[in-house]
Amino acid sequence: LERKHLLTENGVLCKTMFDEQLLIVPDSMDRKLVDAFKKNAEYQIKALAPTFNGFKIIRYPYKNDVAATFQIQEIERILKQQNATKGFALFILPDATVESGRYIKSFHDCLKNKFYPDLKVQCASAYKIESFFKPFPSPENASISEFRVPENLRPKFKGYLLNLVLEHLIVNRKWPYALME
Repeated sequence: LERKHLLTENGVLCKTMFDEQLLIVPDSMDRKLVDAFKKNAEYQIKALAPTFNGFKIIRYPYKNDVAATFQIQEIERILKQQNATKGFALFILPDATVESGRYIKSFHDCLKNKFYPDLKVQCASAYKIESFFKPFPSPENASISEFRVPENLRPKFKGYLLNLVLEHLIVNRKWPYALME
């Protein structure tokens, strides 16, 4: 707890600029939900590393009836089309409730092996992210909804997001801590 407090107070040690940052999401995720998550993640990263410029969103089609290796080939094709095969990515894995945990693990492992070392990837779960966000009427227009984290879920979301962001910063070689000597 004390270490997290020190991290949030002081930020990362490495103050250099970031390489390209991608937020790669399954096309099944609601666009407004992706935007809400992106906004929260960027805010948290910038609080720890002010030189962070933000994420570029890339959506990938997810087909639950194809092998993980074929799914990764399709993602590779999309990344090449977007000229996004180098840099760092926060990759949102498909909803694990739809697929078996074994398939998601295989998908995760294939993904990391395929793109490393050119594209360094930190993964997150669509299922977990979706569990925090709920649709609310927009303050500007009640007929339009927007995604937010309800008050009762904020403490857990804050912890989840901080841990995810710290892992993403480590993948980026932006160390949030160092040995004393």
